[in-house]
Amino acid sequence: FLMFASVAAFLALMAVLAALKVGQLTWVVYGYLATPFFANRLLGEAWLGSPDERAAGTVAPFLMGDLVLVFVLVRQRRRLPAWLFLAAAILLLPFLAVLTTGRLDTGAFLYQYAAIVRALVVAWFARRAFVEDGRTAAIDALVLNLGIIFGTMALATSAAALVTGSRGSMPGWGANVFANALCVVGFLCVATVLHRRVVGRGRRALLWLAAVACLAGIVSTGTRVALVLYLVAFLAVVVVRVVPRGLRFVALPILAAVAVALFAAVPGVLLEVVAEVSPRAQSVGGVTIDRTVTLP
Repeated sequence: FLMFASVAAFLALMAVLAALKVGQLTWVVYGYLATPFFANRLLGEAWLGSPDERAAGTVAPFLMGDLVLVFVLVRQRRRLPAWLFLAAAILLLPFLAVLTTGRLDTGAFLYQYAAIVRALVVAWFARRAFVEDGRTAAIDALVLNLGIIFGTMALATSAAALVTGSRGSMPGWGANVFANALCVVGFLCVATVLHRRVVGRGRRALLWLAAVACLAGIVSTGTRVALVLYLVAFLAVVVVRVVPRGLRFVALPILAAVAVALFAAVPGVLLEVVAEVSPRAQSVGGVTIDRTVTLP
């Protein structure tokens, strides 16, 4: 039921994109990132790991986004360049070890090799779109779409976390991975608003809303490292923005120098704060962190 319901949602999304007459890159972005997780499982599943590792779960070798990408390429009648086929052939060589070992897991092979080829084709396709649509306009549109997608998911996970009282995440995303993605997208939204002339108040407001939603989503996942990185990146962008244009090239080096000097002066205090944020930092090299720790 979840698979077929997700496919129905995927088709509805594609219908909306067709009605809005969006660009081809937008089709691909939504096809890969906005498709409900369970829809991809309908195309097949592969098991990674040994039968004893039942907690490892299964993965989807093929994605609905792959169908969208192929559809767009066929519709535009684009031919893939020869170097893509050459790269795909060279990257196939490591997998030829199955000829000597005699062990071939078809599902695992398709999952790993398809991921490499998919990344190559999408990167080539995105570069073509940037050249044809204008690099700045295409990147701004890409960031806006990423903000809409991840902002919506962040609001959904935040609402779920409030209701359940537990860490929130989207199906198919681990909480930490999802928080990292929100951190990157939220930073892109903030940087685009502050450092580019985004056309229209509506777009600027939407990017700010997406950035705030990403912040709420990070909080709902309970991933403290991503939260700290997001806030630090946001602060750095704002500081560089408010500094006069003629001094911007030295603003970040000055911030970095101050940070290094502060760390050299009171490393124990700063490391103790980091240890409070992430339990993984409570010891470094076998040394338990407290405010008495010195740099040597």
